[in-house]
Amino acid sequence: MSVKRVVDSRWYEQVHSIPACVLPWNAQQFAERWEVAFSAFEEDGLGLCLWATLLIDDCLCAAEVHPEGPEAVRNVALIFPGTCADTRRDLEIVLRVLGLEESELPWVSDQLGPARWRLYRLDDNGNEFPMEYFHSNASAEYLRKKYEDKGHKQLYFIRPIFDSPDSPQRKQDASP
Repeated sequence: MSVKRVVDSRWYEQVHSIPACVLPWNAQQFAERWEVAFSAFEEDGLGLCLWATLLIDDCLCAAEVHPEGPEAVRNVALIFPGTCADTRRDLEIVLRVLGLEESELPWVSDQLGPARWRLYRLDDNGNEFPMEYFHSNASAEYLRKKYEDKGHKQLYFIRPIFDSPDSPQRKQDASP
C-alpha cells in the first residue's frame, strides 16, 4: 500500500472526471506526508493550480489544489477518472492507505459508486472485448464515437451494467 506520483500522461481525460472528495490537508501538508511533488500551472479563471497524478495502492487518481483560491479549494481534492469501475470502492481503498475515515473529510461526493455503462469492441471474428467503464451513457457514447471515427473495422458498442442499482434494467425490473 503506497502513494506514488506517476507520470501525468497516465491521466487521460477523454471523458469527464469524477470529483471524489476533499482531504483534510493542504498541498504542503500532503506533499510532506506522502513525499509527493505537485506540478504548478495557471488555470484560466482560477489562478495557480497544483496537480499530481497519483497511484494510491492500485487506484489511479489526481490530486488538485488551488492554493490562492477561496478557502474551500485550498485543500487537496481527489479526482477519479471517468472510466473508473467503482469510485466508491476506490475511495475506500484510498482512505485506508491514507489512514483516514470518511468522517474526517470536509467533503465527499454523493455520486460515488459502480460504473453503469461499459464500452465493448467487437472484432472481425465476432469476439467481444470489454474496454472501459463509464458513469454516464453520454461519456460512453462520446468515446465510442471517437473510436469509430478512427476508421477501424471493428464495431464499438455500449451496454448498461445491470449490477448497478440505478441501471435502467434494474429500474424496469422493479416496476410493478
